[in-house]
Amino acid sequence: MTTKFPLTLNPKEAQSAFSPTNILARSPRASPAEAQPPKEGGSPSTVEYVLQQKEARRLQEEEEHKRRLHAARVDYFETRKRLFTGVKGEYLDTDLVLEWSAGAFVYDKSFVHRGNRLSSELSAREHNVALGDSTEETPDVAMSLDELEQQWAEATWLLRAPLDTSEQLERARVSVRASLHFLESLSELATQHEGALAGGTGAIFQQLLADLAECGLSGVMVDNMDVRGGEGGRPTFEQIALTSEMADRLGARAQWAQMLAAAHETRRIVRIKLQDANDLKAAQYALECCSTVFQELAAHAEQRSCTLFAVVELLNSAGVETSRG
Repeated sequence: MTTKFPLTLNPKEAQSAFSPTNILARSPRASPAEAQPPKEGGSPSTVEYVLQQKEARRLQEEEEHKRRLHAARVDYFETRKRLFTGVKGEYLDTDLVLEWSAGAFVYDKSFVHRGNRLSSELSAREHNVALGDSTEETPDVAMSLDELEQQWAEATWLLRAPLDTSEQLERARVSVRASLHFLESLSELATQHEGALAGGTGAIFQQLLADLAECGLSGVMVDNMDVRGGEGGRPTFEQIALTSEMADRLGARAQWAQMLAAAHETRRIVRIKLQDANDLKAAQYALECCSTVFQELAAHAEQRSCTLFAVVELLNSAGVETSRG
């Protein structure tokens, strides 16, 4: 195919026909005054953008944390109010105690303070030590008086034992530690027989309750601390231990009488109706709270060179002033 061109072109047509055509728009050039050399390490705009994004994320995370903390605080104190209301009854609701303990953890007011918490294990000698005779190491102060006042109030709600004298306070302290030791040993025993024992800790504890009832200590007699069965022709703890099928099955016949006494003491000290594994879980949270409070009382007493009960009186008077205000 042959392209035909006109034989003659005027000068303008010739220039138009053979001049190159640029169909792309040219980018505007910066004037010498506007042009700046890039800084070392990259473009300034990119660095600033990255920093701004990091700061925005930090502020967003901070606001989200504050929002969650505020929501947890509201939920925690609402549950705490219901816990206080529940004290008017004979027992605290298990689910309420579990809800309160979870809320305390989320609100970052963890009552366990595991870094400061001493082992709850007690030997028989420590458990029967004379009142006021304590050889355990006193931990460092971990709470302010305001925090301790709040948790002392919670401890008084969780415990059934009277706390009106120095002797009652010490007896409750020893009982709390002994009960924690019992629950931990109960869990260890269930773990040792896992697979061969349906129901775990709940099944063992229910058998202990059944044996206590056979000894004449039903649930309505939890306030009677010093008995060991045998009243009215009933068998004693030691006699029950000799015939208990569960004790024989667990290989725990030698310590079964001691476990019966510990189960009765745990049921007496905590304001929770103990029947199954869920109740025991709530009781352990409650006892851990109280154990920490007793440790803090000891720490503040040492710091002020006074007795534990003197610190309790200080907390109680502060609570009265707060309620009046």
